[in-house]
Amino acid sequence: MTEIIKIDRKLKEKLAELAVSAYPCECCAALFTKEGGSIDDYCPLQNMSGESGHYSIDPAELYECELAYKKKGYEIAGFFHSHPDAPAVMSEEDERNVIPYMFYLVASVSGDSCRGMRLWRMDGVKEA
Repeated sequence: MTEIIKIDRKLKEKLAELAVSAYPCECCAALFTKEGGSIDDYCPLQNMSGESGHYSIDPAELYECELAYKKKGYEIAGFFHSHPDAPAVMSEEDERNVIPYMFYLVASVSGDSCRGMRLWRMDGVKEA
């Protein structure tokens, strides 16, 4: 069974702006849902890596973000990040670090434009 996840066009535009503003580095954000079946909001997170082809999230910042959104009735649904000058697909590194059943929205960014987004979810744990 394919699960349908809705993401509002305006929310996607805001995420595209976040990705473009971080270029040539990767941006990252937590994605939140209030109602099953839709991603309703996001919380931008600082990319701690300082590298263009990689992102790293501070666990303390993520925890604070999640607490703030939980108080507003949201639950975490997954993560957003950009791929500068690369396709909107999960990289090998992304797949190694995935949290099963979380959604991963990846944006392809080049210069001052977002070239597209794709949503991914890995069900289960990959075998080593």
